[in-house]
Amino acid sequence: MMDLKGARIFISGGTGSFGTALIDYLRDSGASFIVYSRDEMKQHEMRASRQDKNISYIIGDIRDRDRLIQSMRGVDYVFSAAALKHIPTGENFPGEVVQTNFHGTENIVHAADVCGVRRLVFLSSDKAAEPRTAYGMTKGLAERIITNHSGPTICTGLRYGNVLGSRGSVFPLFLKQIAEGKPVTITDPNMTRFILT
Repeated sequence: MMDLKGARIFISGGTGSFGTALIDYLRDSGASFIVYSRDEMKQHEMRASRQDKNISYIIGDIRDRDRLIQSMRGVDYVFSAAALKHIPTGENFPGEVVQTNFHGTENIVHAADVCGVRRLVFLSSDKAAEPRTAYGMTKGLAERIITNHSGPTICTGLRYGNVLGSRGSVFPLFLKQIAEGKPVTITDPNMTRFILT
């Protein structure tokens, strides 16, 4: 069990659904946060919507190992949520997905070890189980980096799934299609989709 009270927490991809939910969940814990992402606009919007003094923002990419080391100094815990997550992106640009999801995970683990981070929590995907897409394959390989790690930082993996209402979730699309009287587009009518609230 992690005691996050008063901890310094680094969240890669911190402007996404997971990062914002984690910060909200730990709002009264005394923790401080480093939101690390390459999306300048999302960082600007997050900063404008929150006046929290316990959040600092760093523009950076998990592909940049040196930037990660520079940004992780003094951090207790890392939550690794940055990834290229869309299946079509992975199929059309597999090299980019490998660079971010696989090599980016290698970089985060290395930086955490160098900086003396206590624990790293890696967010994977349900699509890493029996993967058939570039996205699922890169997340599956990244899980191997986490499970085979033997450095000083404790590494933990978490398989994330479809989160109701999260950014990139299919549900806003489904609701829009229904509201517009259009058919709901699904990949396969025989598939089962598991949803996390």
